[in-house]
Amino acid sequence: MVYVSSFTQAEYNCATIIVSVAKHPAIANKFIYFDLRYNPRQWFGVNPEKEAVGQASVPALTNQL
Repeated sequence: MVYVSSFTQAEYNCATIIVSVAKHPAIANKFIYFDLRYNPRQWFGVNPEKEAVGQASVPALTNQL
């Protein structure tokens, strides 16, 4: 699993995902942008009570790079 270290809302209904993955250095610490008009919960287990920290599969993230 890929763990999202932070989730911040930005302008134009976009979000920045900072990914930290020890076993996948090609993905780690890259910024991933996606349109929030698509439910981010389909990729990330968003928990609004915990600052939207979640997780997603590697393929789901690499498709966003």
